[in-house]
Amino acid sequence: MHKSKGLQAPLVVLYGGTSGARGGDVHRYHCEHWGPRRAWVGPVKLAPAGIQGLVEKEEAEEGERLAYVALTRAEAQVLMPRYVAGAEASTNFDEEGNPKKGMYRAINRRLQALLGSQVDPRTAGGMARSAALENIPEPEGQPERPWTVPEPSPLIRPAFQALLERGRPLWTFNYTSLQKGMERSRVPAGVFEEIKELPPPGGPRGGKKLGTLVHAMLERVDPAGFIGLEPEAWLALPATQALAKGLPREDRNPALRWVHHAMTRPLPLPGGGSVALYQAEEMLREMDFVTPYPGLQDFLNGSIDVLFQAGGRAHVLDWKTNHLQGYGPAALDAAVQTHYLLQVKIYSVTACRFLGIQDADHYERAFGGVVYVFLRGLPEEGVWTCRPTWEELRTWERDLEDLRPERWILAHAGGAHHV
Repeated sequence: MHKSKGLQAPLVVLYGGTSGARGGDVHRYHCEHWGPRRAWVGPVKLAPAGIQGLVEKEEAEEGERLAYVALTRAEAQVLMPRYVAGAEASTNFDEEGNPKKGMYRAINRRLQALLGSQVDPRTAGGMARSAALENIPEPEGQPERPWTVPEPSPLIRPAFQALLERGRPLWTFNYTSLQKGMERSRVPAGVFEEIKELPPPGGPRGGKKLGTLVHAMLERVDPAGFIGLEPEAWLALPATQALAKGLPREDRNPALRWVHHAMTRPLPLPGGGSVALYQAEEMLREMDFVTPYPGLQDFLNGSIDVLFQAGGRAHVLDWKTNHLQGYGPAALDAAVQTHYLLQVKIYSVTACRFLGIQDADHYERAFGGVVYVFLRGLPEEGVWTCRPTWEELRTWERDLEDLRPERWILAHAGGAHHV
């Protein structure tokens, strides 16, 4: 009944309201008509007689207000029962048949005052017809037809999904979530057997733990520690061995050799020339970023392994520890095009934003390109480089916008994706 406020219907059938409010053991009342409001905590029967009367008066008035809401919902007709004293006794009704509690007590007393307390055999189950209806003459010469309630107009249902999508919270997308979204959109629904990477024929076994530990070593190692030291002398240093803490003992020296090769081996640069990373002009490692997603109100986040400067230009560098069948130019290009091209685009766009590059001239002066180092291929192979043109970089930014990653957000979170 409370929820029916503001609603209407041609026919309203009123039933119930005989059990009283279920407000627990807190009973509110006014000391006077408009006096201060107080509450009795505990069963009403334990309250002083004066307070019991005030509580009952308050509950009766509240019931009448609720009854007014229920009775005024009807546009044409209200049907309601009239309770009268009968053979079946009930503890919920008084001797005259009125409910002892609830908002229907006042209604039933009024019905009994209008219609009397005797059961009318013409009414089914004690359902009373109003005096106004009794005085309406039945039409003559016409067969009696059942009266039907016209159906109300269909409810106008708001476009809930559109509202949910419009009011959804902001999201952050990264390379991994975007790549998985692309894979889901390309592969039909179904169950597929997981394809695991084959163990490498030599060197440390692969896995996320190995990659995490090697990345941590490359982040913490001191570039100045390589100056004037041969590889074996550098490996023998206690500080060097401490870097590999957490790796199995048999994997420590091979992983440390990767670190040494990565920092000291001259890396070819996309624009020509080469540089040993420990001799770079400037170097930022594990550069976390959060940047606006192209064309959306959402964000793009991630972490660039290394942003280094050589020859006056900034370069993006990413470490890879996974095992490939080969580490020559063709094998590396195939691996990047298949698995990491999206990452290359994200890192290039983000690095140029970080550098404040906004036109082609600034781009030519400030950005050198991308270097991917596959550590298992060092020192002879394992380096892939790329330097897009300014026009290609702008195209990559539009490619990210065209992915429409909001379609991969689950529907209950404001997206359009249904599991």
